[in-house]
Amino acid sequence: MDDILSSLYVLLGVGLLIAVVFLLSRQKARQRVEELAAYCAQNGYRLTLQNEPLMRSIRIETDDWQLNSTMRSLRNDGDTGSSDWQRETEWICIRENPLRQTFAMQLSQGSTNLDQLPQWLRDAAVSALKHWLGDDMQALDSVRTVSFDKKRTCILFEPEAHAADAVLEQLRVSLEQYSGNLPLYLECSPSRVKLFLPDVKADSAPVLERLISIGKTLQ
Repeated sequence: MDDILSSLYVLLGVGLLIAVVFLLSRQKARQRVEELAAYCAQNGYRLTLQNEPLMRSIRIETDDWQLNSTMRSLRNDGDTGSSDWQRETEWICIRENPLRQTFAMQLSQGSTNLDQLPQWLRDAAVSALKHWLGDDMQALDSVRTVSFDKKRTCILFEPEAHAADAVLEQLRVSLEQYSGNLPLYLECSPSRVKLFLPDVKADSAPVLERLISIGKTLQ
């Protein structure tokens, strides 16, 4: 009898703990949405939220640019309720600006220098990086490593060496303020600016503000 009561107490305790965690999680999510709505209202941005069982998304937009952050379910286990999620965030500006410099870059963790790799390995690395870039960026044949800080490295694609030096300096401050997940891909041309993070779900006002500021630097 004592064993049964002990088991019931344990189950009750576990149930209460799960309920508390669930309520705190819901409260935190609700607070995050309220902060996001206030941030968008303050800056005059339009906000659209979508929350479905297999997809959750945030869209923030103006007449000039749009940011989409999504999380899609790749697999849902009906028995356990667990899921695998694909996360991605993209900021894009399609307003043309003939004064924009054409270049692309990848910001990533680490300090690998492409120029120190064997040629075959360097070529393979560049080819893999270009997989993430748009068609209009494939012709950028000048590729070099730029030391960004002690923990992060920038791989820069330019029409010719050092063509994007001035723009990179403009970006440095906003990139330094971003401390979220990497890699971060950026494409810039007179026709558009695109910022892409393949494994990031940005759902808080501070993180979104840092990403938006990076893109707006190049408008």
